[in-house]
Amino acid sequence: MTRKGPRWWFARAGALAVAGYLILGCGRPPAESDSAPRARLPRGVVFEGPPVLCLPGREWRADDAWLFLGTATIPCAVRETPQDGWWFELEPMGPTATYRYSMLWDGEVIAELAPEAGPWKFVIPAARLSPGEHQLEIRRQREYRDQQYGANWLDNRFRRIRSGANPESLTGLPPRTHPSVRLLSDFLRFGVVGRGPVKRGGWMFVGPSSRSLILEGPGRLHLRPENLSSRPGRFRARRRGAEVVETEVPAGFATSLELELPAGESHWELSVDGVEHGLFLWSQPRLETSAPGRLPPVVLVTLDTTRRDALTPYGAPRQATPHLARFARRATVWDRAHSTSPWTLPSHASIFTGLYPSRHRAGVQESALNPARRTLAERLRDAGYTTLGFAGGSLSSSRFGVAQGFDYFRDPERYQDTGDVLVRAVRRALEEPLGGPLFLFVNLFDAHAPYEPPEPFASDWQVPAKRQQVPIATLWGQLANGDQRAWRRIRDNQAPAGERELAWLEAAYRAEVAFTDQQVGELFALLESKGLFDDAWVVVTADHGELLGEGGFFSHGARLDPELVEVPLLIKEPRQRHRRRRDGLVSGVDLFPSLLAAAGLEIPPSDGRVLGRDQTHPLVLFEEHRSLVHPLPPAPRVIAAQLFGLQRSQQRQVFWEDGEECRRRSGTAWRPEPCPQGSEVLRRRVLEKLSAAPLVVDPGELPEEEAAALRALGYL
Repeated sequence: MTRKGPRWWFARAGALAVAGYLILGCGRPPAESDSAPRARLPRGVVFEGPPVLCLPGREWRADDAWLFLGTATIPCAVRETPQDGWWFELEPMGPTATYRYSMLWDGEVIAELAPEAGPWKFVIPAARLSPGEHQLEIRRQREYRDQQYGANWLDNRFRRIRSGANPESLTGLPPRTHPSVRLLSDFLRFGVVGRGPVKRGGWMFVGPSSRSLILEGPGRLHLRPENLSSRPGRFRARRRGAEVVETEVPAGFATSLELELPAGESHWELSVDGVEHGLFLWSQPRLETSAPGRLPPVVLVTLDTTRRDALTPYGAPRQATPHLARFARRATVWDRAHSTSPWTLPSHASIFTGLYPSRHRAGVQESALNPARRTLAERLRDAGYTTLGFAGGSLSSSRFGVAQGFDYFRDPERYQDTGDVLVRAVRRALEEPLGGPLFLFVNLFDAHAPYEPPEPFASDWQVPAKRQQVPIATLWGQLANGDQRAWRRIRDNQAPAGERELAWLEAAYRAEVAFTDQQVGELFALLESKGLFDDAWVVVTADHGELLGEGGFFSHGARLDPELVEVPLLIKEPRQRHRRRRDGLVSGVDLFPSLLAAAGLEIPPSDGRVLGRDQTHPLVLFEEHRSLVHPLPPAPRVIAAQLFGLQRSQQRQVFWEDGEECRRRSGTAWRPEPCPQGSEVLRRRVLEKLSAAPLVVDPGELPEEEAAALRALGYL
């Protein structure tokens, strides 16, 4: 078959490799096809020495010992599979030796550590050590004395953490070295790294090192050498039979290199000369091809904390969101879309993995998305997409794993960045050559509390006037005067709201949504100016909604009310000109397979369905869990430590350990009703499915309506 554009790959070990080094890619080699070339740019780490490199992750702290709160990770890179597996040793200190721990390798339990003085030793079998990135998670098991996350959870202390190819040759890092290895540990776990808000993916070289690769042109390879070490480093790209392209980069700085690729195969060597054990990142490799691309741009915009009924396409006034109203006239509007969670991290993780929260476990059992779960961004990047991400809020930032698979990812500079800041950052990023089709993710955070809309949106929604009507000598008055500490007490139902308080709060929220709408318009105008909008798949959705006093509750999380899990979903196909409306049940998990299908890529198993191709769901699920990342508030706002919701077309059921409630749709409202017969069996089946436990319930135990729904979900 004739290749029509530039490709590149690393030489097989031994052919053109420098002894002792290996680039660790993420996935399988690119498949050949008759479509336009899809260049795969694997990311990873170049290191020498042992076949496996393991470093304590960012959850660890260090003084005279290694210590962590609740759970912690040890990201690992496998250069080559050790024949006899890879051994770990943990030596507990003090009370730590009296607790039980589960050790999970890539999300699956590999060992259980019983209370004893230690040291504890266990092995990862060779069959579980494929070349690439992996993760060991240390999870302390809760006991009767752990009624809540208290001070005793700080007492997870280990004198030593060591690993090696056999129990007699274990090595490890002393705790004092943790700050110096933090960047490399982050790169191993999250796939991106950076000292400021901007994080980048690429190839990390540890110390002076080099690596051979083969490129096929004609075209250009754009590289951004970044020196993360303490001294200057010299980056070189040498093509066999041609002069060297090189640049010296001071410590803490970055520059740009561009490699011209001649027609046919060319052999290159990338190398870095610098301080021993320094970190040198060949970041954002972008392969620019002269062949016409056939992969469509993909744009995903999440409107954080945005209720469905706050948008004009879903019944809000025309002036509420005029830009989204205009977008809806040439998009498919889904009227029955649902998030998988009432807060940011698990909902975004579901969008990027196609899995319900109990499956991907981010924000549930795990503090961040596990790198073993390949994301939408990773799969698009491996198909040749340039992947750019912009997080408006901290819970969708790189440290929670959302940046996994991105070439460029911008975290908020503080807890949040406003939408205009994000759109300006997108504009700057798009001034650089893409080098391939674009996947753009933008998380607009403005509708999240605190509600502080800028002008003229505040005045348009009469926010100042309504604020003045709030009684001063109350918690609401403190909030109106800018004391955000009052908001937590209000959320926890310590201050009932009257008509004036509710009017001000809703106006402020709607004004924030209107400001967000303007930023969506600015973003779409930018994409149009770059010639990227018309041919793109463009998705606008929300990660969850917001309670504005319904039932006496405010904010989000802790509950699964319709205002929290019913979200907008608008999808524009390439060159779509007319509005369509769909009323089937859909979920955030559907975006993962749907966008992969839109790019013409293989769709791996997930909990989602391809929108427009498959039938919609007979029911969808949503969940809420107490976790270390997400402690739940006190009663009455919280119902239980774990909540599960089942949504059908006209009926919804929320259940917890010792209770349940059911509601039926009546017009636009939900009315309480008795839960159907067999609901206890249904709940057990759902929990078994979500936990991947064996399915042992006989379908005959269920009423036919329930059994049919479970069969459609694949539960029976």
